[in-house]
Amino acid sequence: MEIVQASISDLKEIMCLIKNCVKKMNEEGSNQWDESYPNEQVIKEDISSGYLFAAKFNDKIIGIVVLNHIEAKEYSDINWTDSQGKIMVIHRMAVDIHWQRKGVAKALMCFSENFARNNKFTSIRTDTYIENEKMQSMFKNLGYKKVGQVFFNNGKIKPFICFEKVL
Repeated sequence: MEIVQASISDLKEIMCLIKNCVKKMNEEGSNQWDESYPNEQVIKEDISSGYLFAAKFNDKIIGIVVLNHIEAKEYSDINWTDSQGKIMVIHRMAVDIHWQRKGVAKALMCFSENFARNNKFTSIRTDTYIENEKMQSMFKNLGYKKVGQVFFNNGKIKPFICFEKVL
């Protein structure tokens, strides 16, 4: 497996991966994502900004992650540990439904941490839906600390748990 910066030619394959993930999440009772988010425009912007990275195996995209410094406005209410450093934020991680539970998400997280260190970030922030216990468990196992929760979509869905790892 290799993890590379995605290109616009990957858009269709990435959207297919996301669509399948959304379908599976919804079938499992999670409404974290839906057909309107993350949409093609959001992903296109992630790619054109150079923020979207794709895990590939035999040239097939098996996972994605978005890495940047852009914090959701909802993060301002969280009492973060690293309040003065250079912050990286992990957004929109997804793993192909046939590759889940095979170490792809962990590989994306290791890549993200190395990316952060190599680019002189002092901490990493992220969030995950309160019902996404697999991601919460992975974050905890990788040394991320739970620091609070936020509501997106004007509170129309359950809260998201915020995590931070100081590097």
